[in-house]
Amino acid sequence: MISRSNAKEMALIVYESGAILYVCKAAIGTALAAPLWSIKKVDTTSGVKIEWADGDSNYDNLATDLGTVAALAYS
Repeated sequence: MISRSNAKEMALIVYESGAILYVCKAAIGTALAAPLWSIKKVDTTSGVKIEWADGDSNYDNLATDLGTVAALAYS
């Protein structure tokens, strides 16, 4: 688990699909194919709506590419 004290040492990947951004965060050096990413979806279609992959901010998702990230369940 990643603690908040290490927040400055995080890798950040952002995928964009129109008005939707997928923000992926993990420890620096984490492989995109490792299930160690926290991913949130930021939908700016009408205002700003933020949802988390799997409905939580846990570091347990893959961030390999836009298709993989977009296919996750968000709530």
